[in-house]
Amino acid sequence: MKDVVYRIAFTYVRNSADALDIVQDVMIRLYRYDGVFNDDLHRRQWIIRVTVNKAKDVLKASWFHHREIDFTQIPDLRNKDKNILEEILQILLKYRSVIVLHYYEGYTYAEIAKMLGIGESAAKMRAERGRKLLKLELTEGD
Repeated sequence: MKDVVYRIAFTYVRNSADALDIVQDVMIRLYRYDGVFNDDLHRRQWIIRVTVNKAKDVLKASWFHHREIDFTQIPDLRNKDKNILEEILQILLKYRSVIVLHYYEGYTYAEIAKMLGIGESAAKMRAERGRKLLKLELTEGD
């Protein structure tokens, strides 16, 4: 689960140090959480929602500025995936988050909508627009 939190945080903040801070904050929040999870899926969705919120907090912070992206710190990233991830990190955040949650983490659009606090149709539309942007970027290089 730590790797999932890291990947999601990294897609938002695009910096390994900030992503690791978010992972630590999320794990501490999970440890201190005194509620009850219905099942493992509910727990995973809660963790992802907290991760997204923490990442958005970092993006809003006055001290935050764009740093150099370090792809060597992402777990299980092959060279081919690195090129695609570089392009994903260039698209708008609202499209990027849906793309990562659906294609990298395997969540359905209904689950993504719940985690991000948007409608299911909005999640599908963001994925479609994100795919179009990625296709445009990836085919421009050919």
